[in-house]
Amino acid sequence: MEPITRLLHAGDGADPAAHPAAAPIYQTAVFTFPNLDAIAGYYERGEGYLYSRNGNPSVHDLERAAADLEGCEDAVATGSGMAALVIGMLAVARGGGHVIGCGDLYGGTHALLAQAESIGFTASIVASADPDAVAAAMTPDTRLIVTELITNPKMRVNDVAALADLAHGRRARLLVDATFATPYHCRPAELGADLVMQSATKFYGGHNDVTAGVVCGRRALIEPARELSVLLGTTLAPFEAWLCLRGMKTLALRMRYQSAQAQAIAEALLKEPRVESVDYPGLPHHPDHALAQRILRGGFGPMLAFTVSGGAEGADRFLRGLKLIRFEPSLGGVTTTVSHAATTSHRLVAPEERARRGIGDGLIRLSVGCEDLTDILADLRHALAN
Repeated sequence: MEPITRLLHAGDGADPAAHPAAAPIYQTAVFTFPNLDAIAGYYERGEGYLYSRNGNPSVHDLERAAADLEGCEDAVATGSGMAALVIGMLAVARGGGHVIGCGDLYGGTHALLAQAESIGFTASIVASADPDAVAAAMTPDTRLIVTELITNPKMRVNDVAALADLAHGRRARLLVDATFATPYHCRPAELGADLVMQSATKFYGGHNDVTAGVVCGRRALIEPARELSVLLGTTLAPFEAWLCLRGMKTLALRMRYQSAQAQAIAEALLKEPRVESVDYPGLPHHPDHALAQRILRGGFGPMLAFTVSGGAEGADRFLRGLKLIRFEPSLGGVTTTVSHAATTSHRLVAPEERARRGIGDGLIRLSVGCEDLTDILADLRHALAN
């Protein structure tokens, strides 16, 4: 089936005996057993459910839907995107393995890798996702390469296939954070990624009402990730899983519409005299435009960044001038929001590293929502005039 059809039927068949039109919420912490044979069935034959930290039908529905959408065998859902990232890393590299984070990584990922030794592995951060640069940083202990498909906040597009070939040639794995693209625009597993991670808080949920994460991959990698998630208590609650499933029903519709909006806004911002630069892979001048055209389908995503003149003061005046668009340190909802990377997502990244990556004090990250395009543009222009 096509992505839009798959998404509309995500989670179907949860309770075939009752034939519900919508997936039910199994809002329970524990499950009952009629006798000792039934409890043995769970432990010895994997029948049914025991305790929602170990597994829950609502959470399983989300995991099954996410795995299907990402083109993977299995998935494990967690309480946040960062939890999914940690579980994915530990499943491959725990016990002293070496992890390489490459490219313009999200500030939280950068901070996590900086503290890798405290949670059981070592890590290196490579400024570029160029395979030659990553290869130079690899050691005999390298077990995992971590990158983002579309980077946060500079919107660089990384060559997943080339990184997968490099990893597999060195007996390592590749984990890709595909949050900005979602499976609507790209399925990294088809390009060779071993693990695909989503901050489901963002576009999967889509309504700013849930915090969740999911990591997908081959069952041989997901099973140890699931065991770790159960032991560490990072598993997702059933109501949050249901909210994600509900959001996924409209993911394709939202991504199609929001991506088209983002393309138009990026082109319009290029003409604004108070905008110094625009970062969006759908623009011909973007350094990864050709790669984006090759690996992304249905548009270039709802996320873009632009730099206003005047540095931090100019950014503050711009933010104060917004009336419709809200300043929120997150993304992916149905309403348009902005964030200031230097003081939110990348606040813990050293100023010199931010400067090297082009994350200046005037850089604004825009998550394009579903409002009418004319209203979004009018608010942006009003704030720029401020």
